[in-house]
Amino acid sequence: MKKSVHHLWIWTSLFFAFFASWPQMIDKNLLVFLFSYCLWALIFGVEFLIGWILIKIIRTQYKKYRSILIHTTTDKQKEQLVFYDIFALAILTWIPAFLAFFPGTFGADAPRQLAMFNGDLPFTTHHPWLHTLLIGILINTCQFLFHNPNMGVGLYIFFFQIVFCAYALSKAMLYLYRKGLNPWILFGTSFLMAISPFSQMLVNYTTKDIPYAAALLLFIVSICEVLFPAKPVPSKSIQNKAEKGKDRHPTLTSVLLSQLATSKSVISWGILMCLLRNQGLYLVVIGFVVLFVVYSKTMKKRALKLFMVSQICIILAAWILTSLVPSLAGIAISNPREMLALPIHQIAFELNRNHGSQNKFLSPEDEQQAYSYFDNFQPENLDPYSADNSKDLFDNEKFSKNPGAFFLLYLRFLFKNPLGILQSAAYLTAPYFDMRYGKYNALSVTTSYEDYASQKGITSSSSLLPGYQDWLRDIAIRSSYRTHCPFWLRLFDPGITLYFLIFMLGYAIFCKNTFAATACIYPILYVLTMMLGPVSLLRYSFIYAFEWPFLFGVLLLCITTSKKRRCNQKTIKQTYNLT
Repeated sequence: MKKSVHHLWIWTSLFFAFFASWPQMIDKNLLVFLFSYCLWALIFGVEFLIGWILIKIIRTQYKKYRSILIHTTTDKQKEQLVFYDIFALAILTWIPAFLAFFPGTFGADAPRQLAMFNGDLPFTTHHPWLHTLLIGILINTCQFLFHNPNMGVGLYIFFFQIVFCAYALSKAMLYLYRKGLNPWILFGTSFLMAISPFSQMLVNYTTKDIPYAAALLLFIVSICEVLFPAKPVPSKSIQNKAEKGKDRHPTLTSVLLSQLATSKSVISWGILMCLLRNQGLYLVVIGFVVLFVVYSKTMKKRALKLFMVSQICIILAAWILTSLVPSLAGIAISNPREMLALPIHQIAFELNRNHGSQNKFLSPEDEQQAYSYFDNFQPENLDPYSADNSKDLFDNEKFSKNPGAFFLLYLRFLFKNPLGILQSAAYLTAPYFDMRYGKYNALSVTTSYEDYASQKGITSSSSLLPGYQDWLRDIAIRSSYRTHCPFWLRLFDPGITLYFLIFMLGYAIFCKNTFAATACIYPILYVLTMMLGPVSLLRYSFIYAFEWPFLFGVLLLCITTSKKRRCNQKTIKQTYNLT
């Protein structure tokens, strides 16, 4: 076993065991957690060894199996066929669910966004203003023209969620096909993702997270196309010959415009991603720093320049569109403190525990200071699975005046009762690793703020396939049962993608594969920010679960082409020795 594989073995066993054992912390039994962790580490370690042996056996027949996975020739007609076939496959797979939930599940924050658009609530940037305008314009336009606001909901669901997601998936699979992956793999993985009951529910759920998932995937694919083009990039000598006689001394402006034109897809999808979700800008900034460090010494100068120019343009444009434009338009800038949801919830959780305990473990000073950060907080009303209530009562102004005092208080809570702090974190994050711990899975098929929706004439009782609707709703409810969740349904658990992501990151680190690192870095950054969020919801998980076919294809390409690259290097070395 090579050193890189040995490190990957340890990495995989330790992280997989933590993912599988973390939900045990909800019961606040450290010994059970440690026993479960050791047991799962052993199981995953053995499974990795078995998988490694099987791969070694298969790779001895490298030339035979490679033709099953990789193709060497393509043309424009085949590429168009792959794109449109996957596009149609995704839409046809989601159409039954669309008819079942017709015109769509008007849930999540959509009713509040409609209220903002209609002036019934203050218009703020708590929800992305672009998405708020899109929902409001479509629903009100259909209400004005056809006296049917449900038509606006249906148009939004079909074109801006179903069709947009199908387009993003098709573009991602087309890129993998151009890189050499055979169509049967692309069709198979795309169908498995699309046929998932959770995918069918969520693409018909009015929420910004669905188009955001498509925009994020297109953003990642566009970056890969710039840094790892599917077709050979013309060499510098060829480019010079082509440009000879046209512009022998290009100006700085012409060079910049040329770079912007080449990276226009990265810029456009990156800006859209930032406009559809507030954390999009954070992903771009952090991802830019991480990838620049990774590529600064290895990437070709031209590709690195294109990447840098595109990311700087995205950051500037996104800041203008998410901060400056709303201010000029009179939209109130809102800071919901989403990134503070976890520590806020943990402090509220400890106040609840201290309130119900006869032996008080918090000092009167710390308890009084903790209560001062909340507006009329009632410990008995705490929901351990959601930080929304405590976050809504949090005093943002007091925190802004002295953030250090809040974090010092949090550290005192942490050292006073570390096991309690871990348990409160497990309540919020465990459902991401095992959906059976998700208390709010049924929200993905439930209309929210029904009074306001009914007042505006929006109904969820127009199902064209009521039997199929009932079946999907039953699945959403049963997915929250720890003991009665069907095994086949657990195979579609979005948490499986987290295992795959951490494996892919380990592969990128220990095998030094920049292609794998580029593909997985943004989903991983999203997961890290998501873990700080106020509640575990299936719609949040959809964002990375939607991308697993593309990530799987990238990893497969990395593994199959690494063998060929090593063979080429060996041949070159032998030729050099002979000469």
